[in-house]
Amino acid sequence: MIVATGATIVDMDFFEALGFRHYRGTSAADDKGLRELYIDRIYDTYIDEEQPQICDNTIQEIADGLKPRPYSSREFIQEMGKYLMTHGKKNDSLVRVAYERDVPKNFAQDTVVCAEVLGRRVDMHKYAVQITVADVRDGACSSSTLKEASSWGKVDTTYEQMVFAEATSILPLIASCAFHGRLWEDRAQRRWSKIFEPVPAGESQ
Repeated sequence: MIVATGATIVDMDFFEALGFRHYRGTSAADDKGLRELYIDRIYDTYIDEEQPQICDNTIQEIADGLKPRPYSSREFIQEMGKYLMTHGKKNDSLVRVAYERDVPKNFAQDTVVCAEVLGRRVDMHKYAVQITVADVRDGACSSSTLKEASSWGKVDTTYEQMVFAEATSILPLIASCAFHGRLWEDRAQRRWSKIFEPVPAGESQ
């Protein structure tokens, strides 16, 4: 499962998979001057304003090519990955690899609640690690704690850990520990998004 923001999926990964780039800049730039040059600033990086417009038009092209019906975010991200298989300029795109491995998904904690809404009783997540720099006092969604999530029936608080730190410094340490522990070597590769596909008549899932 990959849990990512819309900005990560579209404005960063899909954007670069189309062949566009983010350029190193500075947060102390003259934003009025950048606007005149048609350059967008994302903190200390720059992008060409015409390129996200092309990215948006590509998203529209994908949407217009779909059969008219409601689509979940997972389904649409899957269509984006399929598009990159033939039109992408970057083979290791997050969206493309997620499509190839059958794992796109944009949220994690709500899966338990969604299952209950659909009439299926499932256990709460048995363990969770949350990395955030958000302060609980401002009430922001990214600052909601795992203990709070337990009241919603999402996470069991027996094995939960809140880490108040900057994710880019902590997440690599967690990933490195998981990789070098090598417990993944004996696990079969999962293709979780397959569970969302319709079950043929007469078959059970």
